[in-house]
Amino acid sequence: MGDTGKENRELGDIDNLKQATEYTEAIVITRLTEEDVHKLSRESLTLKSRTGWRLAMILFVQGCNQAGYGVDWAVIGGINALPALHAYFGFGYSGSTIGVINALMTIGTVCGAPFLGLADVIGRRGVNFAGNVIVVFAALLQAWAKNTEMFMAGRFFMGFGTALMSSSQYMAEISPIHLRGRLVGVFGACFQVGSLGNYSWRIPLLLQAGLALVVCVTIYPLTPESPRYLVKVDKRDAAKHVVAKYHTTSGNLDEPLVNVVINQIDESLENEKALAGAWWDYRVFFTKTVGFRMVVLTLYSVFQQWNGGGIITYYLTPALLMVGIKKPMEQLGM
Repeated sequence: MGDTGKENRELGDIDNLKQATEYTEAIVITRLTEEDVHKLSRESLTLKSRTGWRLAMILFVQGCNQAGYGVDWAVIGGINALPALHAYFGFGYSGSTIGVINALMTIGTVCGAPFLGLADVIGRRGVNFAGNVIVVFAALLQAWAKNTEMFMAGRFFMGFGTALMSSSQYMAEISPIHLRGRLVGVFGACFQVGSLGNYSWRIPLLLQAGLALVVCVTIYPLTPESPRYLVKVDKRDAAKHVVAKYHTTSGNLDEPLVNVVINQIDESLENEKALAGAWWDYRVFFTKTVGFRMVVLTLYSVFQQWNGGGIITYYLTPALLMVGIKKPMEQLGM
């Protein structure tokens, strides 16, 4: 009886010591400034390592998402200069039909955006994969369209699938803290990679499926699930392994940065719970607290459409026809 009581006391002391250690770590973490966290992140990672290579692979896969969106800008504007397209479908170089074809991409994106909330249900990779599958389907639908209606349907689904590619969110969540801005910036620049080439009308439309297929094949083998999502669905150990593997050179779970990042995610999720409800409940966007951000994002989207890139890309061919440049190769060379 005496020995048993002594063992129980020792076990109790060990539990108390663990709790005290965890409590102390929590206090230290909460006292870290943003600058301290960035410094710790830099010290924990050497880019010339296996971890750096893993991050490069993630950027490649997610960059294909953004480049695929850029391909659409190049393709739809370029094929409008090809007489074969207009001869096949029977619509002009300008007018309501070409306007609807161009607009359906954006309309599909708007309709698909609310379903991006599924990222909190099936994971960032899951919703990204689903979006790319829809893009592949849409590209095939456009390339093998038998009539204008079928072509328009492909345009709509192209936008819908693009809306589900939550890559910018994923890149922000998976990137090491001190590299987050740079990696998200490089990811955004991949749009320009996709907006460079076009020379027929069926082949470029099929090319839209190429990058989406790359993502579908590589997203699960090469990219981990977002640690934020893993914490959200109560898979803390898995989240710690992701942070250790992709934020530190050593890959050691005992690295101080691991608990710092997990703690930041916990705080962010607590704030999110205070503002939002279920993934499908978007009423929070119309509250006073979030209203200003909603206005800023709306204005950003509007001005992004008005920046001239879309207008020049989509309607360059009819503009060139108006000034007397009528040969397709001359138009494509502008």
